[in-house]
Amino acid sequence: MKRILPILAMVALGTLIWMGVDSDLTDEPVAPDPLGAVGTQNAEGGAEPEPGPVEALATPSLAPDGERQAMTEDGTWLTGRIEWPEGVHESAGELAVFAIPREMNYPRFLLWLARSGSSPDSFPVKEDGSFRVPSDPEDESAWVIVRGKFSYSPQATDLGAADKAITLVLGAHLRGHVQTDVEGALDASFMLEVNPENAQLDPMALVASTPMLPIQFSMEPGGKFSFDALPLGHDYNVRAMHPSLRSDRVAIVGATGGEEIELLLTLVEGASIAGVVVDESGQPVAGASVEVASTGLLGSLGAASERQTQCDSQGRFQVRGLGSGENALRARANGFLESDSVTVDLLEEESKENVTVTLGRGESITGSLHWNDGRPAVEVTVSAQFDVAHGVGLGGLNALRGAYAETVTDSNGDFTLFGLGKGPFVVSASSKAPLVSTTSDGSEPIQVRWQAQVGSVQPGTQGLQLTLVPPLSIAGRVVDEGDAPVEEFRIHYARSSDGPAGGLASKTSQRSKTFKSDEGQFVLEDFTPGSYMAWVQDDAHASEAPLSFEAPLTEELVLRVRSTATVSGDVVGTDGTPTPGAAVRSGHGSSLEDLMAVGLEAVQTTADEAGHFTLAGIPAGGTQLIAEAEGWARSPGVTIELAPGEVREGVRIELPKGGTLTGEVYDSAGKRASGFMVTTVALESITGGAGISQKLSNTDASGEFRFEHLQAGTWQVTAMDMAKGLGGEADMGTLMSSLEIGQATIIEGETTHVVLGAPPEDPVRLFGTVTLGGRPFAGANLSLFPEGGQLYANLAMTAVGEDGRYEVTLDGPGGYTTNLQTLGTGPGQQNTIEFRLEVPSAAEHRHDFELPLGRISGHVVGPDGRGISGERVTVTLDSDARSDRMFGGQYSELVSGEDGAFEVLPLRPGTYRVSAGGAPMMGLGEGHLGRVTLGGLVLVEDQALDGLVLELPEPGALKLTVMAPDGSPASGAAVFVRDASGRTLEPFSMQTTGPDGELLVKSLAPGDYTVLTRTKDLCSPESAAVRVRANEVTELRLDLGVGTIVKVQLQSKESREPVRGSVRVLDAADRDYANLFGYQDLQYLYIEGGFSPTEHRFGPLPPGRYTVHGQAGDQSAKKPVTLKGGERRVVMRLK
Repeated sequence: MKRILPILAMVALGTLIWMGVDSDLTDEPVAPDPLGAVGTQNAEGGAEPEPGPVEALATPSLAPDGERQAMTEDGTWLTGRIEWPEGVHESAGELAVFAIPREMNYPRFLLWLARSGSSPDSFPVKEDGSFRVPSDPEDESAWVIVRGKFSYSPQATDLGAADKAITLVLGAHLRGHVQTDVEGALDASFMLEVNPENAQLDPMALVASTPMLPIQFSMEPGGKFSFDALPLGHDYNVRAMHPSLRSDRVAIVGATGGEEIELLLTLVEGASIAGVVVDESGQPVAGASVEVASTGLLGSLGAASERQTQCDSQGRFQVRGLGSGENALRARANGFLESDSVTVDLLEEESKENVTVTLGRGESITGSLHWNDGRPAVEVTVSAQFDVAHGVGLGGLNALRGAYAETVTDSNGDFTLFGLGKGPFVVSASSKAPLVSTTSDGSEPIQVRWQAQVGSVQPGTQGLQLTLVPPLSIAGRVVDEGDAPVEEFRIHYARSSDGPAGGLASKTSQRSKTFKSDEGQFVLEDFTPGSYMAWVQDDAHASEAPLSFEAPLTEELVLRVRSTATVSGDVVGTDGTPTPGAAVRSGHGSSLEDLMAVGLEAVQTTADEAGHFTLAGIPAGGTQLIAEAEGWARSPGVTIELAPGEVREGVRIELPKGGTLTGEVYDSAGKRASGFMVTTVALESITGGAGISQKLSNTDASGEFRFEHLQAGTWQVTAMDMAKGLGGEADMGTLMSSLEIGQATIIEGETTHVVLGAPPEDPVRLFGTVTLGGRPFAGANLSLFPEGGQLYANLAMTAVGEDGRYEVTLDGPGGYTTNLQTLGTGPGQQNTIEFRLEVPSAAEHRHDFELPLGRISGHVVGPDGRGISGERVTVTLDSDARSDRMFGGQYSELVSGEDGAFEVLPLRPGTYRVSAGGAPMMGLGEGHLGRVTLGGLVLVEDQALDGLVLELPEPGALKLTVMAPDGSPASGAAVFVRDASGRTLEPFSMQTTGPDGELLVKSLAPGDYTVLTRTKDLCSPESAAVRVRANEVTELRLDLGVGTIVKVQLQSKESREPVRGSVRVLDAADRDYANLFGYQDLQYLYIEGGFSPTEHRFGPLPPGRYTVHGQAGDQSAKKPVTLKGGERRVVMRLK
């Protein structure tokens, strides 16, 4: 259980990595658009075959691409206006309003602008600050961002149908020139790069001023350059990206608003590398691309190449203009997997030759593409893109390598996609074709885009069948609570995606469209068959939740809405001074839900120069307001309950200055580690409704880092060498081996210092082998937790090599709880087996792990008896709670494979329970069928339990509302659901209520359940049994009250010394409360360091009478207790 916190860190990391390789910013897309095109290719070399008949219930969409249309004479102009805060004196004539395709902040706009390959339309600003831009003729919306020589708008604005004000902030302006002694080097234009240096990056921030990746811009003829509106608050370095010469890096430190910064860059010859790119058979790969990776805030992730060149027809290359030191080469070519990095150590101006870079084919997918009448689709482009539904945790790392491939079908419609990584993938194809072969008036039939798509395709799949189908349209109405039509509204819609990060995938496919209709009618176009969700959210109306539906639809889609609320107030510092430009946001779900789930989105605005804000369009119900501003820490959340249509005034949000976190990082050799990525996360923010508070930076040349303006509280701090995991095979084990974890308590106005990876005073080298059935158990991660101390203070981790060997340096001798773990692609997916290891006081100690051969396997089937892939499967020991073990020593979380098959090994002997179905891990995404459990499964040592069948029924759901003792909604309450036998559905609860006190527990099997909920110090009584029915939502209210923390210690009969053992805490109905473990318990163990192998901590538990049972070997004891609140300590002497 305690192992989950490093996994949560990797959830954030994996998601961030996926965000870093977002298709908006890279040449090769990794995020498919399930509603849109993946490129078009005519069949038969341009002669379109006649497709088969269209399904009778499908209304064809005649908008082939779903792209923003060009402005026409009859189009709509939308207006806006600029507000100049104090200190911004830039004239209107120096500003430009850029029309952009989607919402983005200013740093992301700079990246998009540099990498889009084209200039967006821009529009002038009048002297009075007003401007106008054309809207989508059908949508009546337009995203814009403003940029001048010095000032800019920090966030894009959707003008919609109303005039909106945009407040500018002040940046700096760069100008300078490039010089060199090399004749002719400045005759042609080339790019320059601005790179954030050791910046404090917050990927979840409301106010984002630091680009995640380096920004490129063009040099003017003759070597001059300029860069407008550089964001402030961070240091940068600037370099020239000449194709054959090396540039120095010039630092920009402490730029101020309105400052004109003059730079001089110098180009020199530099060092060079020459060699050849070959395939696995040694044959040259003509035309391969070779690059030397650059670095940025996230290592080489998403950064521009330091140098890039193309191989000739013999696969030969030469890369010039390199610096001294280690240079990492990698190669790419169509149909091949990106190579591992080849490191070449260079001296100043040294030339090295005969360097060989090898490309492998990687994984492949084969299949066939046909039209819907069965005819082969010839010469149509087929692509495989990393499936974003698996882009979280370790799955996010899989997007780094081999994330995209494409090919063209042959004369039989067959295709093979090479060069793929670990995946899984979305395989897509599209082609334009007419719906009919002839028209009544003899005109040319209209061409529409036919599409085919399959998600969650594993690499190595053969015989994949894709069928091109025509586009569909969805018609419907929007009505209010009284069933009256809503005349103007904005609909958001997205494809429902499977996988552990299905919500994230749905977000990438999300589209929005504004409608005006007296009858509340709308038509959404360009759908393919599949599952979708739609909802309304605008300044005036919002749905309570997304409505799921299947396309094609046999009836109209009716979306019901409520009036939204408006909140106004002021953002001030703790000293009472207004904070102009502060960003204010309302959140309605937990932070993880806001990050990972699709649906109603947070509403955001910017405070004016007096710190006043008005936040319109907030969905009714419980919400939490937070604010951020440059130079301040994030505010505490302000929780309020809003009625439909309510206007709330006078809300005051206070921004603290926060504290400062400094630190130093050491590598495995005990030296200061420069270039490590440091991440710090406010633990309390993970389950709150204010958004995850996470910041990133790199250690400097001295191995030090610094974060400013952190809100008070406990922060997890991690450091890792991103270069280790991203240069070649991006696997969790490689990253984990460099991972250092610590924690810091931030105090307002103070500086906290942490040391990560400090050399131990009494180190022990632990080494050995890990084998299963005599064979190496390669690829597993080994984690060792020292007993009796702070949970992660001296945590040691390493990976098992291909030969089964491992090695790790421990901080000292003593007892260690040891987890041997293999990880899956989704959040929390793992197979963990636990051991206890006693390490003697010695310079080194060898311990070989011989894993048990126990196995459990079976199939997951649906109501029709057919196997179902992609369903959760959880395997745990069905035993009493132990403080010295995690899940009793064995825990597996996986998904069913092809035909619903699953297999779990290695397993130690014991009694197990196997659960399948239900909501995804941590509630992230949509569940499928109801969750069922088989318990009491006895596994004999080194034997197998095969042939299990878990039949999943149609699901129902529970909508829970949790209230605090004062009658307000209880945010962040953990929820535990038991079935009729008294067993909890989950081994631990990671779902918590949002600011509205609500939580929807999805994918429950029909039946009777009881529910318990608790916070850190409050607890509800166990509810009466409530019945859940298939395809229905049952509502239940729970009221929090006083709770009791119970601490149990077992003592030896002879010595009265504390001993290890198991504990049960049973109520009058024989329900065990010792196995209830939620996120708050993880926080307690992590924050307060309560990892004691002999103390059991439970609760808070509701008032009542209980019986505590203890067991250690053949000794046992039991004791009745009555709980009334506070803390109860129970000491039991075994007999």
